[in-house]
Amino acid sequence: MFGLKTKQTMQSFWQPRLEGMFSGKNEPGWDALKASFHDPALNDAPSGVFYAHMQAMTIQIVSMVITKSCSMETAIASHLFVDNFLESNNRKDVGDLVQKYNSAFGSSSTDGIQKMAELFSAEIADSHLAPQTVAGFHETLYGLVQPISVLLGKVKLVE
Repeated sequence: MFGLKTKQTMQSFWQPRLEGMFSGKNEPGWDALKASFHDPALNDAPSGVFYAHMQAMTIQIVSMVITKSCSMETAIASHLFVDNFLESNNRKDVGDLVQKYNSAFGSSSTDGIQKMAELFSAEIADSHLAPQTVAGFHETLYGLVQPISVLLGKVKLVE
């Protein structure tokens, strides 16, 4: 029926996404993205560091869409679930990066994703990424927003 959303718990929404993100299944795609820029500064970034940033930026984008499309209580529950997952899986490093990307996103009233791309450049390559690489990551991050918005339009997250 039109307009009905499927209820989904925070755990059933986040758990498979986070487990998949940390399973290594995204790494070949992230490696291909990294290679596609032909940017020596990006290529010099250690793979583990690059993956942690990709995980953190992805989590931040999903969290941002949840915050914009759900209630404050749902957004808080989502944040707590992710924090608990990262802590229980010994990925405090990614949790710390999510906080940095959240701050970067919130620092702009016009384009928080641009600030995230700039922070990525600063963190991953001492701000030495080529401008086209930063623009490419900006575009890549924006590309995540629409499918996540569509997905959240079909579900109602519950605690």
